[in-house]
This record gives sequence, C-alpha cells and structure tokens, in this order.
Amino acid sequence: MKEITISLKNNDKAYFLGDFHLGSPDKTIVIREIPTCSAGPTARLSIVKYGIGLLPGAPPLEILISSPVTATSPPMDVFPVKVVVPATFNVYHAFTVPAESIDNLFGGSADLEPSNNSYQKNKKVFNKQNFDGNNIHYGVREHAMASIANGMAVHGGVVPYVATFLIFSDYMRGAIRLSALMGIKVIYIFTHDSIGVGEDGPTHQPIEQTMSLRLIPGLTVIRPADANETTDAWKIALENDGPTAILLTRQKLPIINLDAVNRSKEGLNWIEKQEERPDLILLGCGSEVALAINARDELIKEQISAQVVSIPSWELFKGTGFGDNDIPIITIEAGTTIGWSQFYSGRKGESIGIDRFGASAPGNIVMEKLGLSVKN
Repeated sequence: MKEITISLKNNDKAYFLGDFHLGSPDKTIVIREIPTCSAGPTARLSIVKYGIGLLPGAPPLEILISSPVTATSPPMDVFPVKVVVPATFNVYHAFTVPAESIDNLFGGSADLEPSNNSYQKNKKVFNKQNFDGNNIHYGVREHAMASIANGMAVHGGVVPYVATFLIFSDYMRGAIRLSALMGIKVIYIFTHDSIGVGEDGPTHQPIEQTMSLRLIPGLTVIRPADANETTDAWKIALENDGPTAILLTRQKLPIINLDAVNRSKEGLNWIEKQEERPDLILLGCGSEVALAINARDELIKEQISAQVVSIPSWELFKGTGFGDNDIPIITIEAGTTIGWSQFYSGRKGESIGIDRFGASAPGNIVMEKLGLSVKN
C-alpha cells in the first residue's frame, strides 16, 4: 500500500483496468472492487494516505475477509425416503441452496461444468470483461484451477470451490496437498467417483483416488451415500475451516433411511438401526451403501440379521465403535480395499472392493462383474 501511494505521488496520472482505478486528485483511491453479491452492493477498498479504509456505504470488508461464511450455513432440504434421484452430484438443492444463500461462494469447473453440475445459475460469469461474477470457466486446467482456489482462500473474502471428475484429482494433488498444509477453506467437488462411471472405461474409473485423498493429513474427505448425506456434506464443507473434498456419484441412487439428520458430521450414519444385536455389520460409503441395504434384505430371508452403517467420512469418524467385538464386519467400497481393515481390527472381518483397474461397460455390469453385487 505504501509503495502504491509513493508511486502515485510521483505520477498523478489515473490508470484504468476494468474495475481497477488508480489515481485521483485527493490521493484517496479505489484500487479494487470486490463484489459481495452479483445483484448487491460492492465493497470498495480505498487507500487514504498510508492507511486502509472503506468507502462510505460499503459493507465491512474486514468482516467479509475474516469470516466469509455466516456462523451457521443456510438451511437445506431433507429429501424423503424411497425417492430415487438422478445422482448425488445432480441433486439441485445440495448445491443450489448454498450457491443462492452465500454471496461470496466463488468457483467453477475444469471444463466439466455440465457433468459436475457446479454452476451457480443465478450468478454471473467472472472474466476479464466482467469482475462482477461468481462463476469462473477454468478450462482443462485442473492443477491451475486448484492453485488459483488456494490463492483466493489465502487472500480471503471468498469461499472458493473447484469441480472435476475424481479421476482427475491426480492432476491437482500438489495443490490439494497445499490446501491441507495451509489449513485453508477450499471445497473440492469430485464427481464420477467409481467404476459406476461405466462406458468411459478404466481411464476414467477411479480405483485408488479416494484412498489417496484420505492419505492427505488435514483434508476432510466425504463420500455421501444419498442426497441427504450430500446435503450434509455441503453443510460440513461450508463450516469446515480447512479443505474438504466431496466425492459424488454419476449413477442413480435412492434416498436411504438415516438414523438421524446430519449425523454425517460425526462421520457415521446408522441405517435403520436395530435394537437387537445383529449377526453382521455391513460398513460402506457412497453408492455401495444402497448395495449393502439390498444385501441386508436378502440376508434377512436367510435368517441372518445385518446392520448397515454408512461411513461417509473417515476423518470425521471418532471411533465410537460398532458394538460387540465378536460381531463380524464386512466393508464395501468400489475402490481399493487398502485401509478398510482398520475397522475390523481385532475381530472377524473382510473387505469387498476393487484392487484392479476397471473395464468399459455399463456401470451396473462393471459393478457386477467385479464383485460388487448383492449375490457376492
């Protein structure tokens, strides 16, 4: 700020670049306009001699920067049980409610917005012709996208989010790691999270990516099982001080009967919790929770009681346990099985997953052929 003021003392010409304005007769200058809402007023930063102040009538910029999200995230809808929605990534309210309620939510996709469903529909596009926008088209630049989001998070004043397919998180890993290292609020939306992608084949079907993200210290990874857990995930991400990765499906999923609303913040949801001791616990996350529920229903026919548990986030799970240690646990995830054995340490257990690359076929067929089926 001091250097800018000194340079203006030596050169009183006014310079214009888009919404940037340097130079004025009284040396009180506007150097940047920061939109707080595409339809609302802007906060304008001014320099008065060597100090910083806000122009009259502007919102409190220092509050916007230090506390970019309100104390409580906006209320979100709860979806009724048994409704089948197109996919967790395509649930309108899961993204639209925060997008419409939080003025400084800012971000976009790496050329996959129609697939990621990450566009804030009632807000403008940010580009060199228009700074009054909340959406940005990054193009096929995954690493640059995440790095830019890091810069915005460090600067403050906005809540940055980025979106792409989960398989492309590998291109962003260095930047994601820095988000966690710095403990900054960046929201990563990763869709098409498993072999359920289908015909795009093994080049686009994540196997090790989910577990790889879980290895990053300080990164909260959430893989919701349905639309309600997706809503929970957004609420958690908005209230989290550090980075959050939300992993979402492509395929259709039913709404499941959670034991309680927004238990996801504890990393665990009991599905139709049983009063009596079960014979078996089926533990999974994402689209595989619906598979576990179908398997449970089949086991009932064989006089075997199974308790289904959704664990959308390992990082949020505090290890409260799963009942008696002599109850076997089977874990289910459409990805590598590495790491899942921790949940049945000291008891009988088994992990069902995929420790090979996928294949090109419709998603349900790939799932069945690779062992993720009710029968298996």
